[in-house]
Amino acid sequence: MSIANKIYAGLALVLLGTAVGCENKQSGISGSIEGAAGRTLYLERFVNQKIVITDSVVIADNGHFELHPSPSLDLNFYKLSLSDKDYMVLLTDSTENVSITGTAGDLTSGYTVAGSKNTGLLKEFNNYLVQAKQKEQALNEKMRTPGLSIAEIGQYREETVNLKKEKHDYCLSFIEKNNSSPATFAALSELSFKTDLPLYEEVLQKTKENFGHSFQYKMVSQQVASVKKQNDLKAKGAPQQQQQQQQKNAKYMPGTTAPDLVMNDPNGKERKLSDLKGKVVLVDFWASWCGPCRRENPNVVAAYKKYNKDGFEVFSVSLDRDVARWKQAIEQDGLLWEHHISDLKGWQSAAASLYGIHSIPHTLLVDRKGVILETHLRGNMLEEQLHSIFGY
Repeated sequence: MSIANKIYAGLALVLLGTAVGCENKQSGISGSIEGAAGRTLYLERFVNQKIVITDSVVIADNGHFELHPSPSLDLNFYKLSLSDKDYMVLLTDSTENVSITGTAGDLTSGYTVAGSKNTGLLKEFNNYLVQAKQKEQALNEKMRTPGLSIAEIGQYREETVNLKKEKHDYCLSFIEKNNSSPATFAALSELSFKTDLPLYEEVLQKTKENFGHSFQYKMVSQQVASVKKQNDLKAKGAPQQQQQQQQKNAKYMPGTTAPDLVMNDPNGKERKLSDLKGKVVLVDFWASWCGPCRRENPNVVAAYKKYNKDGFEVFSVSLDRDVARWKQAIEQDGLLWEHHISDLKGWQSAAASLYGIHSIPHTLLVDRKGVILETHLRGNMLEEQLHSIFGY
């Protein structure tokens, strides 16, 4: 809530931002967007699960624009958009003069950026991640080729494992080199609380002074505290039931039957989880405003495309309040499956209450009989579980 992912809706898209130092120039955001003359450019930020317009400007006939937000910007992630589908993301504050060039209708590519260290790091990470995802998708396509020999299947599996290790190692290296930058939160979203908890703690410690005020920081901090508490209970030998009660999003754990969910989709059609009995189902709690969710969506889409023909389905439960934004996010992220539900009550959702959901994204993998196989699956963990079920 395409790529990387604990930060901001749409962080998967290529990020832009730059700063031009000038002692006598007022800090702000300026630049030129070709083909956008007369259009309004919005500066938005993510505040308590909602996108809030911070400033706006009408672009001049020559494509030039300038923004000097008031009050001043704290260090955070900002969305600079012409529309819901045409935008870029900045990681900046009011100490920088951000300068951008781009093209209307293609703000996620064909741009220039310089001067904003944090945005530059964010762009660097996401450029790598885009390439890594393309390689993974290419391998997935090869593995679906009819008539593959056992040797070829083995080769592609080995290549997939190597790619995942390469990506994991890159994330570790990126964080190690830049652990005081909030840009590392994008890399954290590709890792696992289970295996990389010390790295989460290190980033939180290094970024607390300049980024501790942010929603993203607080959300990750809460998740780390929850995982540590669960680990402490396990170390002390607490009964499993007590451990489950203490863990966020742990009302239903592996081995228990997933309660039925019955709500309407964006078009008003009733959808039931129980209708998918006989399928392997990923129950995915998310929302259009959730940056980590949106960054996780490409992984879910890739899994759906790979395994749907063999009986894998996705049942998406949205904690949105705005049906238009919900629909837009489904379209933008290419969520191909039909099973989308929400009662449009946000955190007061009946589904969230039923499942004990306190943070998103959250997933539960349900077997063909409706029994929960695993929870808290993200990134590579989902692929690993499906690989063990379907054998490829």
